Amino acid sequence: MKSNFTNISWHDISTTTLETPTKFTSLDLPTPLTIHCPPPQQQSSTPTHTTHLQQADQTTSQVHLPSNSSSPDISSSISSASASSSNPRPTSSLPTINDPPNRVVTRSQPNIFKPKKIFNYLATTTDLTTPSTYKQVQKYPQWRKAMQDEFDALIKNQTWTLVPSHTSQNIIACKWLFRIKRKANGTIDRCKARLIAKGFTQRPGIDFSSTFSPVVKPTTVRIVLSLAIHHGWALHQLDINNAFLQGHLEEEVFMRQPKGFEHPELPSHVCRLKKAIYGLKQAPHAWYNELKQFLVTYGFQKSHSESSLFIIHHSSVVLYLMVYVDNIILTGNNQTALSSVIAALSHRFSLKDLGHLNYFLGVEMVRRNDGVLLSQSKYIADLLKKYNMHESKGVTTPMCPTTPLNLNDGSSPTDAKEYRTAIGKLQYHFHSA
Repeated sequence: MKSNFTNISWHDISTTTLETPTKFTSLDLPTPLTIHCPPPQQQSSTPTHTTHLQQADQTTSQVHLPSNSSSPDISSSISSASASSSNPRPTSSLPTINDPPNRVVTRSQPNIFKPKKIFNYLATTTDLTTPSTYKQVQKYPQWRKAMQDEFDALIKNQTWTLVPSHTSQNIIACKWLFRIKRKANGTIDRCKARLIAKGFTQRPGIDFSSTFSPVVKPTTVRIVLSLAIHHGWALHQLDINNAFLQGHLEEEVFMRQPKGFEHPELPSHVCRLKKAIYGLKQAPHAWYNELKQFLVTYGFQKSHSESSLFIIHHSSVVLYLMVYVDNIILTGNNQTALSSVIAALSHRFSLKDLGHLNYFLGVEMVRRNDGVLLSQSKYIADLLKKYNMHESKGVTTPMCPTTPLNLNDGSSPTDAKEYRTAIGKLQYHFHSA
C-alpha cells in the first residue's frame, strides 16, 4: 500500500494542529502510529525552514492510534490536516495536557523540565581507632588519659626505682600498647593503655629463670558452673587491675624509662624493676605465686588436679575460686563468706567487681530458670571481622572431601605468625565450646 506521507512537508506538520479522527477503516498497522505536533504558535513575518524544524521538535501533545482497533483513513486524515491549517482553531479551545515534570530529554531545550538531582548530605562518624604509634596517640585525648592512668598506677604500685645506668647492665626497652575494651554487646567500655617491656631481649639465668603459669581449664569451668546452677549458688566475676604488676621479682631487671614520661631531672637514669611488668618473661609466674600465697594464707586449698582451682570446704561453707591470669570466678553456698573473700581481695589487690558472671574469656553466659546459656557469638563475629570474612557465606563442605592432599601443594602463608594466631583462636573456640 502506497503511503500518502511522501507529499507532506515539514512546513505542513509544524503549522498544523491535528484533531483526533473519528472515521476508521480496516487498515491494520503493525505498531501504534504516533503523530507529534507542537502547540499553536504566532506566525513570524519571515519564517525560515530552521525555525519550523525547531518548533517540530518541541512536542507538547500526542495522538495515539491503537493497533487493536480499526485504523483511520490516512488520506482523509491528511486532508483534514491540510484543511485545518487554513482555519486554525482558537488556542482557547485546545485541551490542556499536563506533561510529566521529569521527562527524559536528549538535549537541552527551553521549557523542558530535567530530572531533579537529590543529594545525600548525611555525615557518619567513624568508630574510635586503635593507635599503633606514640605519635598517633597525641591526636586523641582518650588515649592520652589512658596512658596517664597506666603510668600513675605504676608509680602508685612502686613498680621501679630510678638508678644510674651502667654498661654492665642488660637494659631492656619498653613500648606502649593500646586496646579498646568492649562490652558483651560490642559497645566501647573504655580505652586501655599498657606499658610493655620488650622481654625478648632478656637473658636466661640473668634476667629470668622460671616462666610457667597455670590457667584454669575449660572443663573445670563447666563443672563448677554446673554445680553452681544445680545448687542455685551466686556466681561472681572479678578482674584484677594490673595483675602482672603485683608479683615481686627475684632477679634484677633494668628497663628504660617509658616514652613520654621521662624524668625531667634524671633523663639518663633507668628503671630498676622491683615488681613485674607486662612483657617480662617471668611476669605471669610471679603474679600466680603472689595470688596463690595470698589465697592459701586466707584459708583456700589448691586443688590437686587443677592448679588454678582453690577450694574452701568446711562443715557448712563451700567456696570455689577459679583463676585465669587476672580473671577470677567465685561461687559458693554462703553469700556472707563470698562477700568476705571479695573484700579481702580488694584490700590486697586493686580489682573491679564485675557483679554476676555474664561474660568470661569470650563466652557469653545468660542465666535462665532452667540453667545457663553459653554462647560464643560475639567471639566468632570478632574473629571473622578480624580476618575479613564477616561477609562470607557458610558452607557445609568447603572443599571436596575426596581431594588428594600432599605436603608440596599450595604456597606457604605470607605471615606465619598471623596464621598461627588464627589457628590458635580457632582451637580455643573448639575447646571452650
